[in-house]
Parts: sequence; C-alpha cells; structure tokens
Amino acid sequence: MITYYFSGACPTGYTKYRRVCYKLFNERKSFFEAAETCESDGGTLAMPRDIGMNNFLISLMHKESICHGIWIGLNDSRREGEWKWIDGTALGFFYMWAPGQPNSELSDDDCVAYSGNLWYDLKCRMKESFIC
Repeated sequence: MITYYFSGACPTGYTKYRRVCYKLFNERKSFFEAAETCESDGGTLAMPRDIGMNNFLISLMHKESICHGIWIGLNDSRREGEWKWIDGTALGFFYMWAPGQPNSELSDDDCVAYSGNLWYDLKCRMKESFIC
C-alpha cells in the first residue's frame, strides 16, 4: 500500500483505491520478507480495515487468478491473540476470518493471509504471494 495524496498517479503495476495505491505481488515470500518488499517499495502490506477495502483487495486477487494464500498486514507475533496491523494498530471490529479461524492458540500460526475470500492465520515462514 502506497499513499499518493498529491500527484494522483500510482506507480506502474499499482491500482488506486481511495487515494491509496495497491499491488498484488505474485511471488511467494514469508510474511516478513513480503513486509520488507513492500517497505522497500515505499509502502506496507495491505490492511483491509473495512468491507469496501476487503472487496477491492479480493478483486485484485481474482484478476490474477491466484489459488494459494496472499499475505495481508495482520499478525499476532508479538502477543498471542492480540491481532495488530503492520502499522501497530489493533485489528478493530472488521474481520473476515474463515470458520474456525484464527486457531493459533496451540501453534505458531501468527500471520494472516487470504485464502479464497477469507482470512486464515498461517505460519509466518510460509511462502505466499502478497498485496502492498
């Protein structure tokens, strides 16, 4: 996610939604490698904080026909069960967990990815695509 308030244009490969630019990277990396890639590109992993944003990100996934997980900027790696966005803010009231998710209490599934249209907690070291 890259914010462009003044120029109005997104870099090549990015799509604008609500004055913010997003790009799906169809290369598989761990959660923290993906976060570093987004940061080096001037942004962060995407943070779908409401249904509109969530639906927009899902539309990006469907355009690319990706059939595996896609990292978003949510994890509980600092404290089990305390889900935080990559910018340090709390999860809040909007979420799209799949049935039975999150289920990381007994495992190290601390990072969140889309699978289909829903959120799953996965091991952060897994290699998935990602949205910045």
